[in-house]
Amino acid sequence: MMDAAAPIFGDSRLPARFWAKVRLGSVPIHRPDLGPCWEWMACRTRSGYGHFHVGSRTDGSMRQVRPHRLAYETLIGPIPEGLQSDHLCRNRPCIRPNHIEPVTGSVNCLRSPLMGRRGEAHGAAKLRAAQIPIIRALRGKVRQVDLGRWYGVSQVLVSRIQRGGCWTHV
Repeated sequence: MMDAAAPIFGDSRLPARFWAKVRLGSVPIHRPDLGPCWEWMACRTRSGYGHFHVGSRTDGSMRQVRPHRLAYETLIGPIPEGLQSDHLCRNRPCIRPNHIEPVTGSVNCLRSPLMGRRGEAHGAAKLRAAQIPIIRALRGKVRQVDLGRWYGVSQVLVSRIQRGGCWTHV
C-alpha cells in the first residue's frame, strides 16, 4: 500500500503537456516492489533518457531538462549537488520518482547492469570465449599488434589476455 506522500501518476504539480508524454509501463521483474514504471514516450536521447523543454522562447528562459529529474525534483525534492539520479528499475525512459534514487557517480556506475560483466556477458564484447585460448597460445609466436588487428581489439588488450588477465568468460 502506498503512503499518502507517495507521488501520484498525473500529479497536477507537473503540466498536462508533460503527462501527455507518459504512459504506465510494466513492473520491473527484478524489483516488483517498486510497482509499474511511468515511461516517457516522447523524445529520447540516443542513450534512452527522455528530454523535455521548460520555460519560454519569448523571454529566453527555455531549456531542456531530463523528465525523470524534473519529476523527481517537482514531486519529491531537489537532487543534492554532485549526485546523480539512479534508476532502480533499470529502465531509462522511466520517470517515476520512487524509481529514482540520488547517488554518487561511483555508486551509479557500480550499479550499472553492465558493471562487473566481463567476457561475452558484456554487451560490448568483441571477443568470444573460444578465441581466448587461441590468443593465449599464440603468445610469443605472433605479434600482439597483429593479433589485435586480426581480432579487432587493441594490442594492450591482447597483452592483458596473454598475461591471464582482463578477459573472463562468465
